[in-house]
Amino acid sequence: MTDVNRIRVMIVEDDPDWRRGLAAYINSQPDMSTVAEADTAENALQRAGEVNPDVILLDIM
Repeated sequence: MTDVNRIRVMIVEDDPDWRRGLAAYINSQPDMSTVAEADTAENALQRAGEVNPDVILLDIM
């Protein structure tokens, strides 16, 4: 699958271990890729504008 056809996912999670685990899982899928990660909502807003993800996986707690 080409990068054009992959679902571009951004992960927003404050725990770096969870963030790494989620990224590893997403990147192991043939139709998805992690395009950005953020640890706070403020960082997420900035990064989302830069990378334009298809999906944002957001930890709200």
